[in-house]
Amino acid sequence: MSILIVGFGSPHGNDQLGWKVIDSLVDKFEKLPQPDQSIKYFRSKGNGIDWYIELENVNRVILIDAVISDEIPGGLIHQPFDNIIEPLHLTTTLPPSSHGIEISQSVELARTLYPSVKDYFFLGATVSHDTRTSNLSEDTLDSISKLANYVWSEHIQPDNKKASTL
Repeated sequence: MSILIVGFGSPHGNDQLGWKVIDSLVDKFEKLPQPDQSIKYFRSKGNGIDWYIELENVNRVILIDAVISDEIPGGLIHQPFDNIIEPLHLTTTLPPSSHGIEISQSVELARTLYPSVKDYFFLGATVSHDTRTSNLSEDTLDSISKLANYVWSEHIQPDNKKASTL
């Protein structure tokens, strides 16, 4: 199985979350004696569709992003995109995106353009909206570690039979 892991982000504060999860996964991946070449990583710069260029020969896509919320920072989100799902349902269950296109719309368009990709997952963490700094909050740093470990154990290392929940 070929997997594309997309981290959305920017250099601003907690919005770096997606990029930092990718960095953590790449660091783990490069330490393997024989890295699996069927895993691709992409750091999206924010327009919501730039990751489409990596969809050739991919079976699963994992989208990772910070979710600005009034909820307590550090809450983790795992939203599988079922093969039969209404885009409006996803729009109401995931907060609006700041990437120019809603995640649900982005996935629906990708499904139309690349029907061979079967599985899409959204992973995120709730963060406070503070773009005045380039520093990450403690909650976001903790979320980065948790999300990277979750992706690693549940999607990259499928032989790991332990159930992991967010």
